[in-house]
This record gives sequence, C-alpha cells and structure tokens, in this order.
Amino acid sequence: MHMNLSSETFTVLKNFGSINRYLLIEPGRTLQTSMAAGVLARAVVKEYFPSQIIIHDLNQFLSVAGLFREPHFWFDAGFVRITGTDGGAEAFYLYGPRLITHSVPSIPPATPKRVIEFDLPEDKWSEIQKAATVLGKKEVRIVSDGEVVHIQTYDLKNPSANTYIMPVQAQPDGVSCEHTLSLASINLVKGSYRVTVSAHFTTFTNISGYDLKYWVACDHTSTFNSRATAA
Repeated sequence: MHMNLSSETFTVLKNFGSINRYLLIEPGRTLQTSMAAGVLARAVVKEYFPSQIIIHDLNQFLSVAGLFREPHFWFDAGFVRITGTDGGAEAFYLYGPRLITHSVPSIPPATPKRVIEFDLPEDKWSEIQKAATVLGKKEVRIVSDGEVVHIQTYDLKNPSANTYIMPVQAQPDGVSCEHTLSLASINLVKGSYRVTVSAHFTTFTNISGYDLKYWVACDHTSTFNSRATAA
C-alpha cells in the first residue's frame, strides 16, 4: 500500500524513537510506545496503517527516510519500500520479528477521580528544563499543599540542594502531593500540555494540535493524599 506520512506523524515518530527504538504498529491510526522505566506514549495520527508493522530500529528507519527529499512509502507484507518523487533511488527496509519483551499495554491506565490538573505552556516547560540544566538536576517535583501547586527542580540524592520553583495555575481542592518525576522519562513533542497528577503517574496531554498523550510513572518516594483538606 502506498502512503505519504505527514510532517506531524514524522514528528511523533521521531519523538517515539527517543523513548524506544523498537516500534510495533498495529492496524489503524494509533501509534504507541513505552519505556521500561514507566513511560507510555500514545498518538492518533492522520494515516491509516492497514497491517502490522514491526520496526526494530525506528531511528535508523527515519534516517533512511531522510535520505529522500519527499519520501513515499510502500508498505508490503514483510518490508517497506521508500522512494523519492524523482523516481530514481529507492530503499527497502525489512520488518523484524515481534519482541514480546517490548509489548505495550493495549489499554492505558485509567485516570482516578481525584487528581490535580493544570496547563503547562511550552515556554514554562522550557524554563523548568533550562533551570534543571543550570542547577544540574535530574528530576522535577510537582508539589501541592492542598491550595497552591508548583513545579520545582529536584535532586533525589540531595533533596536539600539548590532548587528552582515555578508556580502553576491549579485548583487542587485539598489534594496534596509531592510527585517526583525523572526528566529522562519526560520526552515530549514540543508544545503545550494539560498535566494531570494522580496517585501513581502523571499524564501529559498535548494541547498544541497533536492527539498525543504520555503517562509517566512517579518515583516510589512520591506521595499523594486525596484526603487533605484545604484551610
């Protein structure tokens, strides 16, 4: 089957390659990938994939596609043929066997009723990332006292070290938390997100034009108290 991939789908695939090089595409429009450290990403794209496709090195596959100015994809039973608009060179990329150890949950975790939600604009997320780099931090922490919520840079190995704190607009309604997330696990497509914090994971839902969502597990030291009462 012949197919052209939109720039948005290429962006999603490049992002997924930063999470896991292995990608299993099931028939349909949903792409998803996961990381052993507790990350699940799911996107709904414009293109419809008619059959199962298994790519063992997504980054290499995208690099091969990048050899063509305007790549065209011809998906077959065991490989994909990539051609350019000039009809000259072509590439054949073979699918690999399915890896059971890299299976992705078919159903993402359900969101509990008691959560903390707030919008995280792209510039604010970039600000936190820059601060973490400057301070040499590998984690961020979402903190709520039941009334006020903020994001701060964090260091699990040295909690009392220097930090950078940024308030966010949220209504926790008495829900308190100290959610610690590894920055290495938060590989997001550039854009703004709706952040939802629950007991065991934080979700990042893209609100910048992509049908894209990430579930990121928090560190085991994190706390979440839905019974907190606002003063």
